[in-house]
Amino acid sequence: VVPETIAIAEELATRHPDAGLWPADAHARATARVLAAEMHAGFGALRSHCPMNLRVSYTDCAPPPEVLADLSRLEAIWSWARATTGSATPWLCGAYSAADAFFA
Repeated sequence: VVPETIAIAEELATRHPDAGLWPADAHARATARVLAAEMHAGFGALRSHCPMNLRVSYTDCAPPPEVLADLSRLEAIWSWARATTGSATPWLCGAYSAADAFFA
């Protein structure tokens, strides 16, 4: 049992290298890992104020400044990832990868 998200992604990538969990290109792969690590360790205000709960329907949300700062950071790192990897796909680092799953 591997109970931690980064470790789960790495273990799955090790066990199933042909699954494409991380980008094949070394630069894109490093970028994807940076994104996953920042999502894993950061965005505390966003996660606290806007938890993922698919059983609840939210009708209004007035995010505090800390959440708006997290959203701004998301926009910045997503733009950086797409620019630095040259992604022309809907995904952050080219093909769909674990980095995209971390931001679901």
